[in-house]
Amino acid sequence: MQTFEKFTVEILDESAHEPEELGQCHTVCFNLGDTALLNSTFDNTEDIWIGSIVEIRARPDHETWVKVQWYWSRNDVAGLIKSFDPLQCAPYERLSSDSCDILSPYCFSRVVWIPPYEECALDPPDLGPEDPFYRAYLKHRQRAIVPVLGSETCLCSKTYNPFPPEFSSDDVMHFCPHPECRKCQPGLTSPPRHTGVVLRGSRHPDDATIVSEISPSSTAAPLALDAALASMSVDPSKLAHLPPALLNIAQCPIIRCAGYVEGGWAVGNVRDVVLARRFVYSALEGAGCGEMAHQLEQLVRKAEAYYEQAEPDGDIEMMEYDQETSETMLQDISEGLEEYSLSLSLVASPYPRYWERRLGEFTAVSEFFDDLPFVCPGCQNPI
Repeated sequence: MQTFEKFTVEILDESAHEPEELGQCHTVCFNLGDTALLNSTFDNTEDIWIGSIVEIRARPDHETWVKVQWYWSRNDVAGLIKSFDPLQCAPYERLSSDSCDILSPYCFSRVVWIPPYEECALDPPDLGPEDPFYRAYLKHRQRAIVPVLGSETCLCSKTYNPFPPEFSSDDVMHFCPHPECRKCQPGLTSPPRHTGVVLRGSRHPDDATIVSEISPSSTAAPLALDAALASMSVDPSKLAHLPPALLNIAQCPIIRCAGYVEGGWAVGNVRDVVLARRFVYSALEGAGCGEMAHQLEQLVRKAEAYYEQAEPDGDIEMMEYDQETSETMLQDISEGLEEYSLSLSLVASPYPRYWERRLGEFTAVSEFFDDLPFVCPGCQNPI
């Protein structure tokens, strides 16, 4: 038998809306390494069959066979391991596995994306209640799960189910971005040992350094951003190029709320808060923005006006935004970047409308934010 990199299947289009399109087929190509949805009696349920294509072979008579490595649903795992509690996992969560089968190409329906969900990651994927994902591996013959769910991601060693049957505010979790922690802690309510820390106690997500410990009192109110910067003799103009909404988000604690699906809170705000903090710390550690940041802001706003076909704000004149113009503007800004160590904040150019939208979603769950910074019980430092 010969091996191949791909195969195609004619699949009936069941989503047709026009009568003349009913009964028509379309060709779907499946490649080696694709993750695919397979036909079964569990279609349209949480136990849909999902597998990864690991080998494609064909006989001389063109008969094709496909080797698939399975992703197991929580109910299938419960049938294999009697001690396994399926409520540890979300309905559409899967466990990757070492179990394989040889199937006909006609078992395949469509290609799907099933991302890994690493709970300690600072950039988890966007997940909805019906989005498949995986975070553990099933050793089929040994009937073992690696790692044991919850063992490496939470101080309570209990599995976090982002999509339980119902939402409870008691399930709010807090996350410490310290590189040696990065575990969630349930129900942090006590005031922290350290307060008055810049960004209300938030810390750099990429190192273990606390930027400023102003006051050891556990009862003092946290300093506002301007006051904290003044106490450090930091020029506030270093942050002038960052959107106000981004600065507000950078000062928020990192949380996730099981079952609270709106705004992505089941997975949490770790990605947005960490990204915002990286912008802020890059600005604080850099040499300043000055005219370069102003020029970049002009470029971004002109681009927005062009692409959205909207009138630009303020004193920016509408211009023909062609390739030559954009290259010239970018070259003018790039030539001055060598003078600044603030390359991240300048080049990435935070998009104000995104941060404004996200801040609105943060405000909707503001009851989960405490007025004081939280302290991590693991490293005993502000989160």
